[in-house]
Amino acid sequence: MNIDYQTKNFQLSDKMQGYIEGLLDKASRFFEDPIEIRVTLEEANGHRFITDVHASHRHGSFQSNYEAEHMYDAIHHAVLRLEKQARRSRKKFIGQRRRADRHVTEDLHWPVDVLHRETFQKEAEVTEERVVESTRLPIQTLLVEDAVERLESESRQFLVFRDSESGEVNVLYQRAEDGHYGLLRTEG
Repeated sequence: MNIDYQTKNFQLSDKMQGYIEGLLDKASRFFEDPIEIRVTLEEANGHRFITDVHASHRHGSFQSNYEAEHMYDAIHHAVLRLEKQARRSRKKFIGQRRRADRHVTEDLHWPVDVLHRETFQKEAEVTEERVVESTRLPIQTLLVEDAVERLESESRQFLVFRDSESGEVNVLYQRAEDGHYGLLRTEG
């Protein structure tokens, strides 16, 4: 791990450098070698401290910054944010590798039937339901977060997918009343 320090209106002490390296050493378990880290420490207006941390490794780069009244707080929170980004990225990377190892065929289809209600003019007659359209949907294996992103990017009202963590077939839809997403999970 190679750490480069930059300071603006601030003097970096050996004690603070050891503190930073200890925090980054803990966060580096989520990175792949080689790791290049740039830490920028700045004192703004004599009472605000800004820490900016930029880390690059084999699978990408992460950047976080934090502003606080004490430099140690700014360093601590900036490195925590960086660690959180790296942990999330690592979890997603491992999940993709695990999904790739599964031998689930991607061309599974779930038939969807659209029901149409015909109403007749006479009050005595009973309404009749019948299938007027049938569509086959591909079922993809996704994380719930990836399914939300896909539903946002496509102009569909719902998305049928297989949850990569549980293996269950789920339906994700956008709720009309508040705009949030609803998730229908299957049993068994």
